[in-house]
Amino acid sequence: MKLKGQTIECEIEKLVFGGYGLGRYNKKVIFVCNALPGETIEASVIKDKKDYSEAIATTIITPSPFRQEALEEHYLSCSPWQILSFEQENYWKQAITQEVFQTIGEIDLEDLEIVSGPERLHYRNKIEFSFTESENQVSLAFFKRGQKQRQPIPHCVLAHSSINQQAELLIQELNQQSISEASLKAVILRSNRIDQTIVALFVKGPNFPALPGIQLDDQLQGFTVYFSNPKSPASVPTRTLHQLGSPYITETINNKQLQFGPMSFFQVNVHLFERVLKDMHPFVEGEDILDYYCGVGSIGIAVSDVVKSCVMVDVGEESIFYAQKNIRHNGLPDFSAHCNKAEKLLNYIDSDKVVILDPPRAGIHHKVINALRIKKPKRIVYLSCNISTCARDLRLLCFEYNIVFTKIYNFFPATPHIEFLTILDRKATSLHVVTEGR
Repeated sequence: MKLKGQTIECEIEKLVFGGYGLGRYNKKVIFVCNALPGETIEASVIKDKKDYSEAIATTIITPSPFRQEALEEHYLSCSPWQILSFEQENYWKQAITQEVFQTIGEIDLEDLEIVSGPERLHYRNKIEFSFTESENQVSLAFFKRGQKQRQPIPHCVLAHSSINQQAELLIQELNQQSISEASLKAVILRSNRIDQTIVALFVKGPNFPALPGIQLDDQLQGFTVYFSNPKSPASVPTRTLHQLGSPYITETINNKQLQFGPMSFFQVNVHLFERVLKDMHPFVEGEDILDYYCGVGSIGIAVSDVVKSCVMVDVGEESIFYAQKNIRHNGLPDFSAHCNKAEKLLNYIDSDKVVILDPPRAGIHHKVINALRIKKPKRIVYLSCNISTCARDLRLLCFEYNIVFTKIYNFFPATPHIEFLTILDRKATSLHVVTEGR
């Protein structure tokens, strides 16, 4: 039976990976956004697969006692768990993590702790907005959940206040100069904890004009306009058209100065990231470390006071550009940074090193997994932003390693995203034979 486009009624059993409520309709599994456990809802089906469907709850017939009013109309696009109490959010992040590791990794995580900061809002130091237009006025936009249609938004409550302020000023200037949405692609805004902000505007044409109303001040440190090839869906700079002020800002972590630009990989919730670093310290102290997927060096350089040496690797050209600058700026002669894919620089792995992994959502490349299992570095520190791929990776690594530490960090409040840290120590002996390509 085809369900796409239909409105169905179901009861929600629990929350699952991805933040969906799990329901059933005529015995078919339905993953429902905007729904909480215990609720009876009406939902509009937006995707229909053989074994499951996806839907968005449109009417809450019986609400959960833990449901709360969302703060923004566009919450489903950026933070769908605004409707869930903070206490329940933490509970479900623990429960989902344990279920994912049991199901995918065949790993039992008992007594799993979750660490949350005091703030549920205004924690993000990076936001990317799209644009839309109505009545000859452009506005910021996010894509509607599960759709290609953009919806206008005034700001985002997850972002630092300085980001929202600069985004509003940019929109005012674009409208003052009668810039149409057709010439705009996206804007990335980044800030630090002292409210300094940089703005990178991506446009579709190489003749985009300068914006005279944009002025630097104590808050706005830099404004850059990039022509970005319109054939590419990503916000990637093809050519710099206009540059005002600095292309980067600086954040201080563990008394280390770290520069980063608009496209650099850098943690978006610095307060919680410092808690991660504190937990990492005992496991890297006095060691030679290899830092894969290093970004601008936010882990390796931040722990530089307690390690002997560090080799950092990342595929992002901008990230490595700033990683190398950060090494020089912080005076670290025993540190180096290399721009390449991790799977292309496996020769740095050896049995005496501690390997730090902070991969993207896709997880660790299978060639890196194989090299770790063959060369067996003494310890692996794995910080994951996707528990499903982390569970997949640990299932293989646990043939040669024991898990000695696990913890969840709520880097992304009001969203279902989970940050997970695990420490693996090499087993004393292993009879398992590893073959390439397993």
